Amino acid sequence: MKTITLILLALLWLAAPVAAAGDDGWSWANPQPTGAHLNTIWPLAGGEVLIGGDFTLLRQEPGETWTTFLPYEDIHRVYDLKGYSLDDFYMASGSNYVHHWEYGALNLMVLGNWVSGNRMWLLPDVTGYLACSGADTNASGGSVMYLENNAWRSIWTGSAALTDLWGTDEGVVFAVGEMSQALRIEGTDVQQLPQIGDDNYFLGCCIWGVGAANLFTAGWHVYDHEYRMYHWDGTHWELLWQEPFTADDHDYPEKSWDMAGTAPQDLYWVGPRNLICHWDGAQTTLYEAPMAPRSGLRSLAIAADGTVTAVGDYGMIVRLNNGALSSDSSGFQQTVTGLWGTDSSTIFAATAGNGYHSWDGSVFQPMPRQGSGTPHEIAGLSADHAYACGYDEDEDLGFVDRWDGTAWQQWRALPGTRMTSLLALRTGEVIAGGWRGVVTVWDGTEWSDLPPLTGVSVGKIVGRSLAELYVLELGDGALWRWNGQAWSRLPETWFSIYDIWQASTGQVFAVGRVESMLGSIAVWNGAAWRGTLCRLIGDYTRVAGRAADDVYALVGPHLHRWDGCKWSIIAADYDMMAAYELWCSTDGLLARGGAGGGVQFRTLPDPGPPPCEATGVELLMPGNYFKPYFPCWLDALICNTSAARRNVPLFVLLEVAGEYFCYPSWRPLSSEGADYETLPNVPTGRTRIQIIPDFSWPENTGHADGLHVYAALVDLEQGALIGELGEWEFGF
Repeated sequence: MKTITLILLALLWLAAPVAAAGDDGWSWANPQPTGAHLNTIWPLAGGEVLIGGDFTLLRQEPGETWTTFLPYEDIHRVYDLKGYSLDDFYMASGSNYVHHWEYGALNLMVLGNWVSGNRMWLLPDVTGYLACSGADTNASGGSVMYLENNAWRSIWTGSAALTDLWGTDEGVVFAVGEMSQALRIEGTDVQQLPQIGDDNYFLGCCIWGVGAANLFTAGWHVYDHEYRMYHWDGTHWELLWQEPFTADDHDYPEKSWDMAGTAPQDLYWVGPRNLICHWDGAQTTLYEAPMAPRSGLRSLAIAADGTVTAVGDYGMIVRLNNGALSSDSSGFQQTVTGLWGTDSSTIFAATAGNGYHSWDGSVFQPMPRQGSGTPHEIAGLSADHAYACGYDEDEDLGFVDRWDGTAWQQWRALPGTRMTSLLALRTGEVIAGGWRGVVTVWDGTEWSDLPPLTGVSVGKIVGRSLAELYVLELGDGALWRWNGQAWSRLPETWFSIYDIWQASTGQVFAVGRVESMLGSIAVWNGAAWRGTLCRLIGDYTRVAGRAADDVYALVGPHLHRWDGCKWSIIAADYDMMAAYELWCSTDGLLARGGAGGGVQFRTLPDPGPPPCEATGVELLMPGNYFKPYFPCWLDALICNTSAARRNVPLFVLLEVAGEYFCYPSWRPLSSEGADYETLPNVPTGRTRIQIIPDFSWPENTGHADGLHVYAALVDLEQGALIGELGEWEFGF
């Protein structure tokens, strides 16, 4: 026995991680080239253009299509772009850091604890300035950061946030911001200019000029509800243009304006809603881009031929040439509020602003609708039978709509109730839920209401019949069960549940958040929770599936797949970061929202467990680090690629600080050898064996890292391992 133990220990080096099988990524997305919010555009010499946005940095060469310049995981949010070439430029994040891209290397430059960088201006001598909200010691107010010797430092702080910068060829830089503020900056000397306008309620959002005594700034007046544009002649500010707006129109990011021009009589700016504004020296002309309600343009650039390119919310890229508007974006630019489909050929999307769209194989097309309000969720049975629920703010009316293959029509009205979730059962029943615990049911003949969930707002509904429904509580993350007669609250998990999905076999898969940037996955088996993965990097968590052995959980950028035996990562894609909803069709995975925005589709592998690639043992635990009350267990997944084996010894060793403990007795390893379990039958394929049953990690266990568990099948006659050795490292 001692010989076998020594062989097992000597062969630990055989343990090696097996790379997860990848896939081909997204097959299509709507809109194109991205659905992410676009914040800034930077034209380069030769006609090239870079566009930065939320998890997005796009590049376009003259006459070519848009391509991704840097991967999403490297850049996160790009709020402004300035630089000297494609090999040397800076990206402001709208947060407390700036990225410097320098000849293939991406360097992080931290600004300060409370500083949020908005817009930059660079000088030819590799110095520059950054207009900021906040200062090193206080999140309120604003500051000017100065770039020198490849480092940023503060040279001015004030009581009002700064929003934009522009500089002359001589190196004099001007800044504007809140409270009618304007600054003149030369070197590290910062001077206050006279206030813009008659009071301190003007918010200057953008600035551009042709010299130190010929500047223009545009923004809006906080109390008069007017868009305004002023001119600086070196001594005072003159109001050139004003346009009233309704009280809701200023509900856009105050720092997302931009201005550029070719001359004082040829000046453009964006920021007021979806407008491109043009000043010709005498009057302002407004060009309205076709965009979704409550969305706007954020940045613009002017090409050598005079074409204006503007970018904005939901991936909008629009061009203005000789008064005519065109778009580089395909598909709809709107907030997607619901998504459902049977397969890649039948997909419906609900959108804010009163819309339904269907996928025709290449683009989403509007669907006929009789009714109003914003739908929030879609469910269905076929291309001719679908349902949606939502809320009409103007009428204070919750509703359920029905698609009959021809048009969407209102099916049920619920005054004063915001409807948030919908479930369509294959037996014909439809269940809809909303705020204040409302759950209403269509039983195939008429509508009726279940007893309300007092004090609960419905976040999501899943179920297999009217006698078995589960409701995820909005905000609280609690899970409720309807058994056909009454509601009951399920036992709490160790994490806050964000999303649920139920398999046809009854298991409820739940994903959620343990703490900041840590996600978790668990399964409710009808009687208790079983933690399957309890410590995953990522805040945003969603789950969907096609069968109990084909479930997909999104945690941060990582897409995990449950194949009936184990979870594995099949993709690490920042396109999926922050997705609001996942839906599995028969041939793929649909996502709405996420870093890429809009609607995206991913082809998925065939359902069911993959075949065994090699004989051996794989150890499985729900995590690598355990805190008190975290779920824990230890299983061995045995793969056998040959014919069934009989009476096979299974060795499992736990290593703690250089000592070994042997399964199943967990006695220390001694000169007498090691305990092991004889498996009477190891069939062809995959077999999962429980080594340590489920338990909650106890309190007051102290701290330890680098603990290992090893497992292997052993041929006692040959004195050798059978296949690959399994290893798992963990701590607590």
